[in-house]
Amino acid sequence: MVWENTAKYNLQKIQKMQNRAARIITGSSYDVSTTDLMRQLKWQTLEDRRGNKKALLMHKVKNGTAPDLIKNLFDICDNQNYSLRSNLNHFKLDKPKRNFMKKSISYSGAKFWNDLKNDLRSETTKCKV
Repeated sequence: MVWENTAKYNLQKIQKMQNRAARIITGSSYDVSTTDLMRQLKWQTLEDRRGNKKALLMHKVKNGTAPDLIKNLFDICDNQNYSLRSNLNHFKLDKPKRNFMKKSISYSGAKFWNDLKNDLRSETTKCKV
């Protein structure tokens, strides 16, 4: 998750290293699909892993089990005037003043959580990541 806010170019370089490692481990040539290699090794792409880690972190924030330093970055919607089901389990999402702030965990984590389907947000079991 630490690498998530780096440039897209850097994320691609890191993913290419994982792909290369998969080829070395399996002894595969470059004409074999990396998707097939990942499935064979039961590996997730780094993007999927970052998403899962972010979901787990936001689940901990929502349930109060994240460290205070992290929990204090987020505010839960408690709009008493509008008890819409779509607002349940949402975090307040203030528009960032600078574009680079969209990559911060306080914005991207809240947006990620709010964009999840209601049944995933209301899931009370902890996922293994």
